[in-house]
Amino acid sequence: MTTTIEIQGIDTLMTSIDALQPTAERTIAAKFSALHPNIEQALARGVTQRAIMEALERDGIKLHPVKFKKLLDEARAQRNDSQEGIRCPICGGVQLTPQATEIQLEEGSEK
Repeated sequence: MTTTIEIQGIDTLMTSIDALQPTAERTIAAKFSALHPNIEQALARGVTQRAIMEALERDGIKLHPVKFKKLLDEARAQRNDSQEGIRCPICGGVQLTPQATEIQLEEGSEK
């Protein structure tokens, strides 16, 4: 009898765990991470960070410039640590990404 009760309790617990959703912050971080190669390519083309943040906001990802910088630095560090880098759309070479600087953020937020 104990086994039946434990199995039923585990089934309920498994259903409860499966129903859990990540916090909005984790969801945004996951989406940002998935978009990171596109964001880097846009930055390499000279698109401002402000324009990127506006595009993200149109699709429901509203970020403060400080949060954008934090997510960008985290995505860059993660890709650099795993030696993934970003593929150059022209030559196909892998480029490791630098940390975002305050100057880049200021330039991107003014335009």
